Amino acid sequence: MGKVYYCIIVICMCMTHRRSATRRRVLFTIGSAAVGATAGCLGNNGSEEDTIVIPWGAGGSTDTLFREFGPLWADELEISDFNYENREGAGSRQGMNYAFTQESDGSTLVGNAITAAVGGQKMYDTRYDMREFTSIGSTVGLFPAWYAEPDKYDDFSSFVEELRNPDSTPVIASTGRGSFNDIALEMTLSNLDIPTDNYRVLPTDSGSAAAQAPASPDADAAVVIMQPSLLGYLEDGLAEILLHAQDTEESSLVPEAPTIQTIDHDVPEFTAEYGVWAPPGLEEENQTTLTETMQTTVEKSEFQNWASDQGFSIINNNAEQLSESTDEMLNTLDDYVGRVDEGI
Repeated sequence: MGKVYYCIIVICMCMTHRRSATRRRVLFTIGSAAVGATAGCLGNNGSEEDTIVIPWGAGGSTDTLFREFGPLWADELEISDFNYENREGAGSRQGMNYAFTQESDGSTLVGNAITAAVGGQKMYDTRYDMREFTSIGSTVGLFPAWYAEPDKYDDFSSFVEELRNPDSTPVIASTGRGSFNDIALEMTLSNLDIPTDNYRVLPTDSGSAAAQAPASPDADAAVVIMQPSLLGYLEDGLAEILLHAQDTEESSLVPEAPTIQTIDHDVPEFTAEYGVWAPPGLEEENQTTLTETMQTTVEKSEFQNWASDQGFSIINNNAEQLSESTDEMLNTLDDYVGRVDEGI
């Protein structure tokens, strides 16, 4: 009797969770017992397919926020984690341009402050259009602070007095035209009726570089988002805070720092609202899944406790609210662009 050979065909069907239960990938693996082949399921581990683009360098407020928020959000989405891709350059425009051109399947997201994203579009030629991005939602907000060389000014009022003196031209460091810090700088001085000829803006590559600038001969003051990573400059005596521009009785990070409510000047509150967007054309079902899981994540006590320690205020806007905030910023930044053009 001749030998009988058995060939076993193994078929493995594997579903991976990417953004919603309707998105499935099926892997068919065919093997033979004669050669010891095995079949396995390909799970989505988040290492390549689920990416949050961070259009700023490592260690900044945007990078720190989304690397803390991302793993908690990934838990809600039932993936192991996101891939965090820093694409810094050109005041976040490089990363925003990149994200805008990616496939709209929910696997690529971008996180940024609304003002930075909108400011870049208003000030420069960009491939992206904020009204065409798919809005997901907002997480938290931060407030700018006015730094100065230690003991150079008695307080914020003495700094404003120098700004109003046409014979004095103080230099104010910021993170480049179109950035949140620069928008806060210009619109605050506009509100105080300071002519653009009465000061000069020094652009820097990062918030940390701007915060250190007053300790050098290059600048007298700086406007930078207030965050814990900059507190060391205060402790080392490289800078002091003239104003933490949040509308509270006490600064959330530096209790002794003046705030909008404790000074005699009409200073508007600016909030760097951090939003998340997907490329244009994301399916509504995937958008809804991302928005709902994102809002659930923001509500987690673990995240809120961390955010409070970092000086963030909780915003937690949904997709529609983020779109409204973006539209409002696009409309209101016309005044900023006009002021910058006036000062050039």
